[in-house]
Amino acid sequence: MTTKLKLPAILLAHDLRSGKVLYWHESGWLEELKSPIIANDDGTVAQLIETIKIETAKNIVVDASIEEIIINENNQITFRHFRERIKQNGPTIKYGVVNV
Repeated sequence: MTTKLKLPAILLAHDLRSGKVLYWHESGWLEELKSPIIANDDGTVAQLIETIKIETAKNIVVDASIEEIIINENNQITFRHFRERIKQNGPTIKYGVVNV
């Protein structure tokens, strides 16, 4: 069964060493979600799929995926799905803090 993406969409992954979320730009992987390559057609989605194969083979990133986004009137990007919104905004708890 194939799932059809609702475009637009972008490519994101996790840095293998730091675990940080990275976004695919023309210049490569960046932590900022500013000016990522946006897939608006099947051809660009196909290119991003090839990018996933190449980049994961380099063992630089893991968990690469193409995710659906919404672009508002101010050109701000928001993810359609809750999981990616959490990734975009960072951890929901402080690391190393234990609540007893």
